[in-house]
Amino acid sequence: MRRNVSRVIGGRISFLRSHWRGFCTTLLPVILLPIFLIGGTTSLKCLYVIILMVGYWVSESLPLPITALIPTVLFPTMDIISSDIVPICYITEGNILFMCSLMLALAIEHSQLHRRLGLGLLLAVKCRLRLFNFVLAALATFVSMWMANVSAIVVLYPILDAAFRCLQSHSTEISYFSRLEAAEETLDLSHVNLERDEEEVPSREAICTFLTCAYASTVGGISCMAADSINHNFNAIHSEKFPSVPNEVTTLKWALLNLPIALITIASLWLWLQVQYMGLFREKSNAAQRLERFTLEKVQVRAGIRDEFKDLGALTFHEIGVAGCLLLALFLWFFRQPDFLEGWSTLFTELKVFADFHIRSFQMFVYGFACQIQDSTCSILIVALLFMIPSKFDWRKLVSEDYEREDWDGLLTWAVVQKRMPWGLLVLVGGGNAIVEGSRSAGIGQGLVHKLRDNYHLLPKFAVLAAVCFLGSVLTELSGHIAVIDLLLPIAADIAQMARWHPLYLMIPVTIASSHAFCLPASAPTNAVVQFYCKIPTREMLLAGIAVSVIAASVILLVFPLFGAIMFGIHKENFIEYT
Repeated sequence: MRRNVSRVIGGRISFLRSHWRGFCTTLLPVILLPIFLIGGTTSLKCLYVIILMVGYWVSESLPLPITALIPTVLFPTMDIISSDIVPICYITEGNILFMCSLMLALAIEHSQLHRRLGLGLLLAVKCRLRLFNFVLAALATFVSMWMANVSAIVVLYPILDAAFRCLQSHSTEISYFSRLEAAEETLDLSHVNLERDEEEVPSREAICTFLTCAYASTVGGISCMAADSINHNFNAIHSEKFPSVPNEVTTLKWALLNLPIALITIASLWLWLQVQYMGLFREKSNAAQRLERFTLEKVQVRAGIRDEFKDLGALTFHEIGVAGCLLLALFLWFFRQPDFLEGWSTLFTELKVFADFHIRSFQMFVYGFACQIQDSTCSILIVALLFMIPSKFDWRKLVSEDYEREDWDGLLTWAVVQKRMPWGLLVLVGGGNAIVEGSRSAGIGQGLVHKLRDNYHLLPKFAVLAAVCFLGSVLTELSGHIAVIDLLLPIAADIAQMARWHPLYLMIPVTIASSHAFCLPASAPTNAVVQFYCKIPTREMLLAGIAVSVIAASVILLVFPLFGAIMFGIHKENFIEYT
């Protein structure tokens, strides 16, 4: 009898294990129905869709790109956004830039330039993994200061990939992906469901390095006024709320204030991720012991990497061409519209014909559209060059008498793009854009923000600062940083006006906190990139992101009052003196 009961229970447990995705996919919308039925408001309907998508992302009961397509069905049927607006969210200017950046990364891989850079970096740091992690974080921070965050992490991904594949081939301790049975100190990763083999899981070292680079690129973007669109939104909203006050937050002052905050944040999160994933200060952990064993074989590993690097030989024309396109892209991205000088995009507004007369209609046309020139414009130019420039070129054959016709492929071919382009990643980022648009249309978070505005006088001044930073960090995970800035910054200015505080005391911390999207793949394109390529489970990213969000918010609350007082006198000047 007991055996029969045990068999029945075992069979049911086995059935649940085999079909848990189906149960989760079916039951989760039913469990969340009370949110939808409580008031029937547009904001609650949008919140229902967002929580449903987060549940699917965390459980990974559906493939991540399929979950990202849910807004195309639920937003129109719930009357949140019309069906002709939702598809536009999946093909935005940012997505075009993202797609071109991915193609540039494919060209780097196709030319094998990523192997040369990855192996060279490993040799430069003498295979010290903690230093390797730190150098990559510093590089991601520096690059993201001058260009879009997603472009920075996409360009760095091939280098990370090549470095870890090389380590896995030469080391018995450090791996890139490992079989599920050999995984240690990880969550249940059996649900990895994208392109790689379901039995493969990322190693702790790979997760740590990829997450550190993603978070560093996110934080680094806030330190330079020209790097992130959210910084420009700050200037626009400040000018709108206080039109008679000249904006004292210049590019130099913004960098002097936010660069120390960014560096302290990155150093803190790097230290935490080292503790969490690589056993820093935890000598008895499996990760620390694994690194200790790796130290013993480091000489052999470095010799193998050095031999592999020598086998690459001299730079090929293919690598030189891709490197040239990469440098050109960085140049165009950086000098498109820097704040400290006139960018190349503004030259189109001053276009003149050298015969002492202007073609006025053409000049008006260029002037009318010059403000629309974004990073995606030059990105498409770079992609076109990748297909146009040949991957092989021999000057000697041009002057040779016995020249024979030879067809050469470009630096990047469409066959490579079709085979290796992660189209699902573009859909995932588009789903995040759809959530942003839905949240903005439905007014997600407006109730909480307005309650804070109406009851701010019940809290101490520092508590109000902590509350707006907390709201910015939480809402940006669900609604996107642009929508959060558009919602929170005017409210922060209103609170400062009613309380007669210095407006920048709340407005700058809210801007910084609204950029801290660390928890979900769709919260920021940088998260989506590392999650997709490294196959980091969403639950792993969520747990790491929560801790990093707390660290980043704490740095703002501890550092900004000091630096803000030095830069802008936020404690000495009141609202009347400011205006």
